[in-house]
Amino acid sequence: MLCNVGGRERTISHYRELLAEAGFTVTAHHDLPLDFSLLTCELR
Repeated sequence: MLCNVGGRERTISHYRELLAEAGFTVTAHHDLPLDFSLLTCELR
């Protein structure tokens, strides 16, 4: 997250929307330690 230049935290649903606009589909989502997530995507 880029705190000093207007960055923001994104939700999983927001990433899904962004990836869909780029032609990807999220096929899996895994929560990781320290509030990180792993998204697996496929190009449509």
